[in-house]
This record gives sequence, C-alpha cells and structure tokens, in this order.
Amino acid sequence: MRKLMQNLPHSCHPHVMMHYVHTQYNLPSIFYLDTWPFGDPICAIVDPEVAYQVTVQDSLPKPKAIPENIWPLTGEKNQVAMDGAEHKRWRAIFDPGFSRAHLMTLVDGILGDSILFVEILGRHAEEQEILSLEESATRATLDIIGRVVL
Repeated sequence: MRKLMQNLPHSCHPHVMMHYVHTQYNLPSIFYLDTWPFGDPICAIVDPEVAYQVTVQDSLPKPKAIPENIWPLTGEKNQVAMDGAEHKRWRAIFDPGFSRAHLMTLVDGILGDSILFVEILGRHAEEQEILSLEESATRATLDIIGRVVL
C-alpha cells in the first residue's frame, strides 16, 4: 500500500486510491481490501452502476464506521448515517432540491457569489493586506448556502 500511496498526491481522496489499486492490480470492479491491523476490511466498488445499486436502488446498510465517525459532527439523526425506510423517506424529501433542473437555476447566483469572493481575495492581494482566509471562505460559503437554501 505504501508504494501505491507514494504515487498519489498526499491529500488525494480515498476514492482515488481505491480506483488506483483497481487499475494497478487489474482487479474486478468490486474487490475487498484488507487494512488489518489498521482498520476493517473495505469492499471497494469502482463501477458507477454497481455503486448506484448498493447505495440508491437497494440502499444496503452502511458500514458502522460511517455513523461512528459522523455522529460527533452531526448528531445521531442525519441522512448520511441513516439506513432503510428512514433513509428513503428523508431522501425523497430532499431529492427535489438536488435535481439537475433545480440546481441549474442556482448557477448564476453561485457564480456571482464566487466571483465576489475572488474579487475580495484579489483586492487584499493587490493591497498586500493579510486576510483571514478561513473567515472569508466561511462567509462566502454561508452566502452560497443561504442563497441555495432560501
């Protein structure tokens, strides 16, 4: 694993690593990766149709690591950690807000907020002023979320 990881950017997402393992070892589109003694075995799925089947169509139970890791951030009731009928109920409620048609109506506003953020960064760079990137990015993110949600 170490050899493989050295060929990837240190900050790459684990999904990238799974696809890389798949291609380097010519594995099938579903394979197990044993991470013992560091973690539980991983069932990697690199085929979009199979991933859709197990996450949306049949909505198989999620690994216990998902709720264990996300609950400190979200609390116990959240769509990421939900399974079964409860997950399907909440997904049906939220799905219209994530439809392609609806999201396309938001692009101009998101782009406008993003351009404003870039302009703010540019002004600070031109004036060589120190800027709290975390605070500015958080404000821009909240502006975009507010626009999308409201």
